[in-house]
Amino acid sequence: MNYFKVKKDLENNILYPSYFLYGEETFLIEEIINLIKEILVPSEKGGFNFNKYDLNENKWEDIISSAQTVPFLFSKKRVILVEVRNRKNENLTKSDENLLKNFFSSFPSHCILIIRADKCDKRRPLYKFFTSLPSNICFQVEFKLLKANQLLLWIDEKVKSNGKIIGFSEKQKLIDIVGNDLRNLNNELEKLIAFIGDRREIRSEDIEEVTGHIKSFALWEFTESLEKFDFEKSLSIFQKLLKEGYHPLVILSFLTQFFHNLLSIKLIMKEQDVDFNSIAENLSMPYFKTRDFIELANKFSESELKYLINRLHQLELKLKTSSVKPKILVENFIYEYWRRKGKKDFI
Repeated sequence: MNYFKVKKDLENNILYPSYFLYGEETFLIEEIINLIKEILVPSEKGGFNFNKYDLNENKWEDIISSAQTVPFLFSKKRVILVEVRNRKNENLTKSDENLLKNFFSSFPSHCILIIRADKCDKRRPLYKFFTSLPSNICFQVEFKLLKANQLLLWIDEKVKSNGKIIGFSEKQKLIDIVGNDLRNLNNELEKLIAFIGDRREIRSEDIEEVTGHIKSFALWEFTESLEKFDFEKSLSIFQKLLKEGYHPLVILSFLTQFFHNLLSIKLIMKEQDVDFNSIAENLSMPYFKTRDFIELANKFSESELKYLINRLHQLELKLKTSSVKPKILVENFIYEYWRRKGKKDFI
């Protein structure tokens, strides 16, 4: 089951006694938790019928006791959120496991129990226990990072829920400028929706106006210069970015993502029977850039790309720990990238 399924169920008032929500995409987990709260806990009574527990501070015994308490006033449901913040919380004592088994064998009708474990180890007892429960008792959802078409679908739903529409090229442009972080995308979409007012369609110029503070197009020109191995232009754009106020660490992060995308393509292409769409769906990058990146990835060996990524990590460490001028470090890397592009082996 995925995010889109559980969200649709909640919008249709289909609820389960408990939820086990885990995975990397914390923004979506928070969105689902807030949706459950909106459905079940009126704001004026939220302080009484919504309880949040942290396993760093609370024991399962206390949490189960709270879950068994009848909700305050006339509310039909009590929402209990349990947050699992570190690995030690993912262990269950024999006593805890017996307590949970007894609780789930006669689950109280007045309670919704939500277990949130962002970085969950599938080898540990907590994961094994909650995923062993029947789905009609505990609805389990893994929240993976959205990629390619899923990301476009998420933007569509967000815009549509606000009575607006957005075209394919505009969605791609938004991702191109903002990136694929959902929290940032959500913030910019909210600004866009407010910006266009009564108008229904989000246009390209709206995106440029609202998101202009995020990334100058010089960053994307930087990518183009790297793709074409244009050394002089890369240096020129890098100096322009510094003048625009970009911190060298931000530029390094951008470069690292660039080479990570190339390496991802390289690794995906090692698998048999992988077509263009399969590659595009597994990358965190604009769909229309995929073909260019595939062509560029073919010009490098896997070891070359790993070497470049490692070099960038070394540069990041030097920037944080030494007095060497950032400009010199990054310019040297750009020169090395350009000089070595024709060699078969970097090492």
